[in-house]
Amino acid sequence: MRSLHSVFVPSLAAALVGCVPEFDDDGTRIENRRVIAIQSSPAEVDLRLVTATGEVDLTAVVADGLDRGAGAVRWTLCIDRKPLSELGPVSKRCLESPSPSPEIALDLGRGETVAATLPELACQLFGPERPDPEPGEPAGRPVDPDRTGGFYQPVLAWLDDEVVVGGVRITCGLLGVTPDVSSDFTARYQLNENPVIERLELVDSDGSITVLEEGVEAVVREGASYTVRAVFPACPPEPVCGDGICSSGETASDAFPELAFCPSDCTAPRGCGGSETYVRYDPEAEKIETRRESVIVSWFSTAGSFSSERTDDTGAVGAARGSSNRWGAPGGDGPVRLWAVIRDDRGGLGEFQANLRVDD
Repeated sequence: MRSLHSVFVPSLAAALVGCVPEFDDDGTRIENRRVIAIQSSPAEVDLRLVTATGEVDLTAVVADGLDRGAGAVRWTLCIDRKPLSELGPVSKRCLESPSPSPEIALDLGRGETVAATLPELACQLFGPERPDPEPGEPAGRPVDPDRTGGFYQPVLAWLDDEVVVGGVRITCGLLGVTPDVSSDFTARYQLNENPVIERLELVDSDGSITVLEEGVEAVVREGASYTVRAVFPACPPEPVCGDGICSSGETASDAFPELAFCPSDCTAPRGCGGSETYVRYDPEAEKIETRRESVIVSWFSTAGSFSSERTDDTGAVGAARGSSNRWGAPGGDGPVRLWAVIRDDRGGLGEFQANLRVDD
């Protein structure tokens, strides 16, 4: 029987479901090959631009201890707008088959990574624009944003009789606001950047640290307990001119010269791979506010056990930040794989894989 998993962060799921559900990670233990995350590159697509193409690369993070690869992943792009009264992260019709009819979903092919072009009507189907009415019916209601003000184009990854739901964050602009507010928001808002795990650290009980490198096997003791720490960049709390990061509030746009700040950082915009600041329009207060992303890490392993399925930002690690979890090594010799998936609450995602060998 086919099963459904969601790899949305809570705020992203809320945008499509209308509530804030828990993750459906099905635990941290990897016993069968499965998709544990879907990454969109870029992390956010601006559909306000006349020249916008809506092109993204979608990558499936597949956890598997048997090296069976991710080439069997099949992708579909849901274009069926579900009724707002219908529960679930996506239209039920998009979940019926990996071979959809073209008016329900688009077949993107197979592979670990595929290219996709978002539909021109994405802001009507899944965003703040009022959809065209069906014949003989009143116009539909726009989709509500998530708590960060974002909207998402749903995508589906199919593997081994399981379908996983993810999404691409889309920027559609503000509706129902004054021209001044719209201009101010457009000038200050920076598209989301996917977060990055720079390294994983394995901290032993005596405080010694082993830096885990992808592709390099590290040895752990049978039955021992370790702290595993995902290290990611520390983002500036305020815009810093000359740091090479195009932060919220900085702009290189000639359209708003009175709001321009540090255009050199934003000539070729590059965001920060940690907890970024961003601006959000508060419709109740009718003003633009500055917020900071929350970041969480989900943990997986082929053996042993983690204390928590997810951890948040647990503090400074030198000039960086870290998210720590406890992991107990299994009994008996053999290889173990660990995966850490970092997510921000604007739909961005990054991952890191490490290989271990248990030795008595």
